[in-house]
This record gives sequence, structure tokens and C-alpha cells, in this order.
Amino acid sequence: MSYLRFFLFEACIGIKRSFLMAFITVCTMAFSLVMLGVFLMISFNLSQLSEYVTSKIEIRVFLKETLTVREVQQFQRELQQEPHVDSVTFVNRDRAWRQFKNDYESLHLANYLDQNPLPHMFKVSLTDNEFIIPVGEQIQNRRQKVEKVFYGGDVAGRIHQFSKFIRWFGLGLGSVLTLFTLLIIVNTIRLTIMSRQTEISIMKLVGATDRFISGPFLIEGCLFGVFGALFSVAFLNSVYVFGTQFVLQKMPFVPVLLEASEMRSVYVILGILGVLLGVLGARISVSKSLKVTI
Repeated sequence: MSYLRFFLFEACIGIKRSFLMAFITVCTMAFSLVMLGVFLMISFNLSQLSEYVTSKIEIRVFLKETLTVREVQQFQRELQQEPHVDSVTFVNRDRAWRQFKNDYESLHLANYLDQNPLPHMFKVSLTDNEFIIPVGEQIQNRRQKVEKVFYGGDVAGRIHQFSKFIRWFGLGLGSVLTLFTLLIIVNTIRLTIMSRQTEISIMKLVGATDRFISGPFLIEGCLFGVFGALFSVAFLNSVYVFGTQFVLQKMPFVPVLLEASEMRSVYVILGILGVLLGVLGARISVSKSLKVTI
């Protein structure tokens, strides 16, 4: 415990002597962690949005007006037997038109349309939405009974692809920023060691080990990581709370990541990464500097 108190005291002295570099180091680390956290949060939100859109996807089959009731019923049974089809629900055109007018009552559609423009329709749900495109294309080929087929599989696919792009782009940018931060930490600790070369030489002459000498510098690097992580988490939490409220007010239908457990996971990742960066940078600097210190 006395060693830890001594190391912490010496680390604070080192930070005070190189305060400007220490401040730049903490700011750089905080910026790097903020960028990484932003991409993590965007990635999580896009993944959730992709899953939400995929779960809501269904195939809408608009039927030809010439079909009889018996033909519609027969076609419904045929679709129900198709592979990967979970359920087929018939939607009467009159009921759909009433619902549509109620949903968009402000448009006063009755003033512009005298007749119901909607055809009869099937809503087709699948057991696995991965097969929505081939199933939709297969239904579309039944041109004698089908007027049009609408499905949103391409939308979910694009969101998924964009989510993957953001994830890899964020990983690449985060790696570059992490390396940049690591180099700054190494140089900052090295400046501290250079300013205390005389003390280090005396400590070596009286028998101090490299492990004992490096202790304060490792603590200093750890403090850089802790402060950088704290600043980044505080900033991200404030921005996320404000951003979430704004999105929910403007676009309440968009699912946004609100689970506290998932947000805590992001903060824990940033905290651990910040401390690891600080300690690793200090370790690299100390291992190189002590070799050349007499």
C-alpha cells in the first residue's frame, strides 16, 4: 500500500511537471475514445434498426380484379403450402380502403376519389425473412392471378450492408486514432523520464530495480487513460441523452437504442480501452527509456 501511495505521488509530480503535454494527451485520448464510442453506438443502433425492419417485413400480394372468390381461396391455399411461408392473410379491398381513409383522414380522400382504387390483397408472412426475395419473386411469376407484389427485403439488406460498412469504417478509424493516441502517450511519458534522468540514475545507483522505477510512470499512463475515458463517457452520455430525446420527438417510429445495459457495455469498453492504452503507452516508453538511462 505504501508503494502504491508513493507511485501515485510521483505520478502526480510527473503530470505537474509536464502539465501541457499531459493535458494534450488526455484530450487526444478522450477524442479518440469519443470517436470510437460514436461508431459503436451507431453500429448498435443500425443493427437494431435492421432487426426491427426485418421483423416487420411482409409480402403484400395485390390480386387481379378478375379473380372469383373460389379462385382467391384456392390461391390462398396454394401460397400457404409454399416453402418458408408461415401465414397468408386475405385483406378485403373495402376494409383496406376504410382503414386507409381513417389513417389519413386529414387528406380528405373522398373529395378526390369516388371509387375504391385498392385491389384485394394477401399479406404473406414468412418463417424466415432471409427468403423474402426468392419467395416474392416466385409469387410475382404467377401473373395470371397477381397484379403486383411488394416486399421490403432490399431495404433491410441495404441497412444491414450500411451497418457493416459503418462498423468496419469505425474500426479502421478507431485503430488509427488509437495508434496516434498511443504515440502521444509514449512521447509524454518519455519527456517525463528525460526530465528526471538524474533522479533515476541515483535510484539505480542505490539499488532500485527497473520495476520500482517504472511504477510511477505506469501509474501516470493509467491516470491518462482513466481521465480520458471519464471525459469521453461523460461527453457521450450527454450527447446520447440529448440525441435520443430529439430523435424520439422528431421520429418516434424509429427504434433507438435505449437499454441502459447496452450503453453501459459501450462505456465499459471505452474505460477498459483507455486504461489499457495508458498503461501500454507508458510501458513502451519506460522499457525504451530505462535502457538508455545510466
